[in-house]
Amino acid sequence: MIYSNPNSLYGLWLELDVPSYQKEELYLFEGGVKVNHRLISTSFEFDGNVLTFHTGSGKNVYIFNRNEEKLTLTKKFPPNEQKMFLKQ
Repeated sequence: MIYSNPNSLYGLWLELDVPSYQKEELYLFEGGVKVNHRLISTSFEFDGNVLTFHTGSGKNVYIFNRNEEKLTLTKKFPPNEQKMFLKQ
């Protein structure tokens, strides 16, 4: 387990390496998950390494990373939507 405190997960995450007009905002809070200000899930699971939640489109899996002072999430599933997010 890298870092199991879910409070570190809560808050705004911004997609990296895309133009600003395409940047996705991921917001995690006790009530669920929002993407670009829209509620997409009312719950999620976090084991300290892996964030998982389900939407109408299916399962979403993100890997939590802590490097020096940066916190990132890397979307791993679905595999055709791999993205990286930086904690704000």
